[in-house]
Amino acid sequence: MPFSEFASDSLIASLPSTLWAQLHTSNPGSVGTSNISTTSTRHSFTLTSPSSGMAENTADIQWPSFSTSGGSETLTHISVWDASTGGDCWFIHNFGSRLVLEGELVEIAAGALRILLPHWS
Repeated sequence: MPFSEFASDSLIASLPSTLWAQLHTSNPGSVGTSNISTTSTRHSFTLTSPSSGMAENTADIQWPSFSTSGGSETLTHISVWDASTGGDCWFIHNFGSRLVLEGELVEIAAGALRILLPHWS
């Protein structure tokens, strides 16, 4: 049974006020702990107020001067956590494939990371 719009918005609003993004080089698995990028630091972000079952990151999320173990790394997934280390993985997304070179800026633009809980319409 699908959520109502109220339920979708309420569930998103109940998420922790600060979330943390982590990058992966392949499928992170159902708990988000596999295939973590060599740049393993999670970066914090906040969400907009939910509307129609969706909220977005309010500002850019950046990994400046990306560090790789072999000069480059292919990123494929992002996981969203409730803590900078440890904690619980809330969401996982496969964004395709992006080759990142040593020292390159990796950025998720404001509004590009969307938390979506579909609802009845």
